[in-house]
Amino acid sequence: MKNSFPFLTTSLPLHLAQEELLNRQPGQAGSPDQAVGGCLVITGSLQYALVRRVVDHLPVMFDVFRWQFDPAEAVPRVSVADQFRRPILPLLDCSENPNPRQAADAWAINWFVKPFDLADRRFFDLALLRVSDYEHRLLVRGHRLLLDDAGFDRLVRYITEAYSAMQADEPMPSQAPSYADEVESARVYLNSLAYSEDHVYWQKQFSDLPSPLLNEQATGQFLTRQLYRIPADESLGRTLNLAVASTGAAPTDLLLAALTIYFSRASQQSVCVFGRVVAGRQSKRQRSTLGRFDCLLPIQIKYDPDQTLPMLLRTIKRQSRADGSHRFYPMSHLIQRLSDTDRPQARLFDVLVKHIPPVPVLPIEGLECRVERFASAEGDLPLQLLWRDNEAQRSASLQLIGNPAYLSMRDARNLSYCIEHLLLDFAHRPEAAVGTFESTAPSARTRSATAYTRCHPSSQIGRLAMF
Repeated sequence: MKNSFPFLTTSLPLHLAQEELLNRQPGQAGSPDQAVGGCLVITGSLQYALVRRVVDHLPVMFDVFRWQFDPAEAVPRVSVADQFRRPILPLLDCSENPNPRQAADAWAINWFVKPFDLADRRFFDLALLRVSDYEHRLLVRGHRLLLDDAGFDRLVRYITEAYSAMQADEPMPSQAPSYADEVESARVYLNSLAYSEDHVYWQKQFSDLPSPLLNEQATGQFLTRQLYRIPADESLGRTLNLAVASTGAAPTDLLLAALTIYFSRASQQSVCVFGRVVAGRQSKRQRSTLGRFDCLLPIQIKYDPDQTLPMLLRTIKRQSRADGSHRFYPMSHLIQRLSDTDRPQARLFDVLVKHIPPVPVLPIEGLECRVERFASAEGDLPLQLLWRDNEAQRSASLQLIGNPAYLSMRDARNLSYCIEHLLLDFAHRPEAAVGTFESTAPSARTRSATAYTRCHPSSQIGRLAMF
């Protein structure tokens, strides 16, 4: 299959969003937990030949399937291959297993967390699982250097649209905009007035690197630093909904308020800095482009016990808006200016709040199609809180991902109980002073030790890693 559009003969630098990711986690591009993606649960009579044709067409539709670069290089350069490499699509038959759905889920979760084969320059993987004659799972994952959650939605939407078009013998969807074209426009920003203004803004926000909220423990006791995942908690999600209804605040703002109260007392700090994921796509063209655009921004919140909860929430909302208008400034530039030494592990925050977008509704003629999103981690940050809204057939929920080098799974579970307790208190006393909220949940001390079973991917099905 030959390229139907001009081949890019010159090498390209990485997009700024990709560079930020590499700077944030140097040397970890090939480690586990780098996948973004999910699966299409397809019910009905699936035509394998059409699926194969759709997959073969992906390099034509999206230029990122042809990107070639070595993320281990100090300054990676990208070339776009002139020859299409046919994507691999293995077919795994789980139908003869005594519990085929459980077997498919277990295989899928292990598949999602395995490292990418970067030596072969494969940044995208697909697999088709057969559960029965009338149920299949199409797994899709991309390396976070080339895919974010919005990009995954675009990718699976194209797959369903292309399958429907082939099935009806209609024209294929039009080719997506090139991610390579976005690289140059992003680079122009570095020499623009906007960059200078953003630089001044962030220098005013941070005069020094903030103190960490979580400190690294003695590493000798850990055989692995593989991130652990606490299954999505719908009880906490329902409590978050109650707090939203009572206060009228956004879920992310409520979580940041609860985290501020908890960590300011736990760490004895009057100012806490957290991270949040901010959408980097600003135009209609970018929303149709496959690639990485999302930004990770710090937000600095001051703890004042005399402040009321509504005042704290308004402060967080204003700060989020102000920071968001300067979202494209590379945080690695700020860290470099604030660091005394060139420390690769220096960071602005170690606790991240991330919203998991609702899954898209993707109709296919003659088939039922449901999207399951993989709850991807943003690198190896010590603690990440991922929350999901209510959806048509799913309740709101919250999942924790932790790094055992900084926080044990037991402590992370206790923290989730404290956050739930604070959110419930917010719902009951929405006008109270911040200093009157208890940051320790009484029930956290009485939970059974059996609640802390380690969540290894192969031992927790579906609810562990899928949102």
